[in-house]
Amino acid sequence: MKLPVSWLREYVKMDLGVEEISRRLTMAGLEVGKIHVIGANWDSRLIRTAKIVSIDPHPNADRLQLPTLDIGEEDYVTVVCGAPNIHVGQIVAFAKEGSKLLNSKTGVVQELKGANIRGIESRGMVCSALELGLTEDHEGILELPEHVVPGTPLVEVLGDTILETELTPNRPDCLSVLGTSYEIAALTSQTVTLPNIAYETNSNGVFNNISVEIINTKACNRYTGALIRDVIIGDSPDWLKNRLELSGIRSINNVVDITNYVMLEYGQPLHAFDANKLEGDEINIRFANQGETLVTLDGVTRNLEKDMLVIADKHQPIGLAGIMGGANTEVDDKTKDIFIEAANFTGAFIRSTRTRLGLDTEASYRFERELRPELAPTAIKRAIALFVDLCGGQTSDEIIDVYPVQAESKPLKLTAKRLNKILGTNFTLPTVWPYLESLGFEKKEMSSSVVDLVETLEAGRAEGSSESIEVITPYWRSDINIEDDLIEEFARTYGYDNLPVEKLSSAVPDKIHDPFSKIRTSLRDSLSEAGLSEIVSYAVSSLEALTLTSELGEDLKPLKLANPMDSTKAWLRTGLEANLLETLERNIRHNPNRAFKLFELGHIFNNKDETQKEILPNETEQVCGIIQGPRNFDNIWNNAYDALDFYDLKGMVDYALNRLSVEAAYSPCNHRIFKKGHAASISVGANELGYIGHVDQNILDKFGINNRDVFLFTLDINSISKSEQEDISTFQELSRFPSSTRDIALLCPEQTLSSQIEKIIQAHKLVVDVLPSDQFVGDEIETGWKSITYRIIFQSMDKTLETGELEKSLKQIFKSLSHQLDVRERFSDQQN
Repeated sequence: MKLPVSWLREYVKMDLGVEEISRRLTMAGLEVGKIHVIGANWDSRLIRTAKIVSIDPHPNADRLQLPTLDIGEEDYVTVVCGAPNIHVGQIVAFAKEGSKLLNSKTGVVQELKGANIRGIESRGMVCSALELGLTEDHEGILELPEHVVPGTPLVEVLGDTILETELTPNRPDCLSVLGTSYEIAALTSQTVTLPNIAYETNSNGVFNNISVEIINTKACNRYTGALIRDVIIGDSPDWLKNRLELSGIRSINNVVDITNYVMLEYGQPLHAFDANKLEGDEINIRFANQGETLVTLDGVTRNLEKDMLVIADKHQPIGLAGIMGGANTEVDDKTKDIFIEAANFTGAFIRSTRTRLGLDTEASYRFERELRPELAPTAIKRAIALFVDLCGGQTSDEIIDVYPVQAESKPLKLTAKRLNKILGTNFTLPTVWPYLESLGFEKKEMSSSVVDLVETLEAGRAEGSSESIEVITPYWRSDINIEDDLIEEFARTYGYDNLPVEKLSSAVPDKIHDPFSKIRTSLRDSLSEAGLSEIVSYAVSSLEALTLTSELGEDLKPLKLANPMDSTKAWLRTGLEANLLETLERNIRHNPNRAFKLFELGHIFNNKDETQKEILPNETEQVCGIIQGPRNFDNIWNNAYDALDFYDLKGMVDYALNRLSVEAAYSPCNHRIFKKGHAASISVGANELGYIGHVDQNILDKFGINNRDVFLFTLDINSISKSEQEDISTFQELSRFPSSTRDIALLCPEQTLSSQIEKIIQAHKLVVDVLPSDQFVGDEIETGWKSITYRIIFQSMDKTLETGELEKSLKQIFKSLSHQLDVRERFSDQQN
């Protein structure tokens, strides 16, 4: 939230600098993300206020004028101006030559230089709000209040500092100027001065003829309203418009501005209806009927569903409760009477409606965080006071307050014993109470009087451990529910850094062993070392994406979230593939010519028994990797941009599994995400770890990845843990004699696995390694057969191998292959 310091100073004295206050707020849990200084570049000597004393036409341009300005100096100044909204007597902002202003065309701050404009010399300019960096409005010059003295430095009139806070969801009270003022008061030992909510009333005759009924009390537990007659619609005063604009809200008219002003001031959203547009003189808070529609204030027709909460008159909806009003009761220039509401809605209903309609507003942002019902009547009184003062409105002393199920606000008991146990301190309650009081807490009663407590402490019982107080929570705080919340309030305002440091009173408990921790760490490290970059995505996806990438069935059903943050991704993911492919597509779109090697390690979810809906879903962990693109993209010395392939990814998987002492085998398999015949199952014995393969182009097209070779693997963490073996590393003596290599081409049946051939070759006593290098199927090969080329590495621990020994070894290998797998040499005259 954007908080103008000038507005905060109206309620709390701020003796400390803005930087120090921001630091203290941040350390107390209310992070100040940014500090915007309005007018930081305004030179007080060059940018000043001025009064237009006369206006002459430009002799050489019909659309330009020559205003003469009183800038608080002995001589007047005449400049060239093209703004359409200048007039004699107007107070404006004037910049002399040499000023630093924003160039409205380039968006860059530049030094203002004198210029000859159509034959007239101009040594300065009358400024718009855009050129001063205040707003994006450049339609005309900025008009200042009439009471401003010409020649006053503009920074003294409009200069301000904006604190932009980044709040956690549990602190809706600080989405207001007053809520933040209480925080500043507690951190700087000050008190808060509340705004005036008193107003004059008109009691002549029957004033209010509008009735209110809450039909669904679970969704709305309090509704306050008031009728204000004879309002005059117009512009808001400058001070009000300025505060709204500094807070990031555009001024509309005085009625709408007042509702926004009170929302920012108190944190309670309000809405004003044109009372004469209500049908039936009644307000109903109910759920929408199926098929009802409402045109909201933004001009969009909303199709309502039966569980969406609406504000309705006798015949139709007139507003989305807690989100936005309807155009059918909009306040306009002809409005005379308004009905103002300040209600309390249940956050879950507001969030659900807002999400489904895709409609985010300042009001819904606050209601979703759960406001206290007690806030509504105070805020509406403040709004009425402003309507009477600024709009000439008349009202009675009657405020409609429908509160069918009143929330019982029970005092919280705070004991010194509990406080000191939690904080590890030795505080007394008289020390603690001023901090809570400055935050707006009230004291109901003490178990012993303050006088008795002080006497007890003076007598030597410094702990005060038996003392307690009953504390009443401020009506604007919805996050204080238990005694420990009170302790936290004291600790953060006292200062966590100021709390004494104590040793632990008991031994540190033993670490709970997590069998998967080592596996996660090893996989992340090894895959990163292999060149893959880790991503982290949300644990949700669309049903369409999950259906494309997962083998969904009766035993693997995706679960739909009841209240998703994103309506397009409402399902818990059953695999990591969909999110990984979406990430790949976004990266390719921005960098179409580079290689991408990505992986993610995360949780997946499925529900195996639909009848047991109350049981948590089955949650497991997977690691999924994907590669695509040229292999040597990052190598500026290598121009052979051959593409990454299946074997690149298989090598990365082998490297990761070998680090865990898992010796996996690969066998052909079919999976919906892969091309037929281009996928392999990864397993250890009967334990299947996952799969790897070439992603089918039809699947890729659905994700917007066109004409790409993409390879993907998935491994199950639990299955890996079952196959992981203890890593017993032993030293094996290295041979002192050179190795010899031979390349052989073999013919084998198409169904024969390369791993079967490699195992037989590796079994020979002189073979230290065997590497498949090529596979060929074509016209030269008999149907049903394939050719595979291997490189065999021979080495002895005792001597240098001779040619005869190598030939003898090869004959033994060929014989074994022929006998066991019906594999034979492709070329009878093999070159060795």
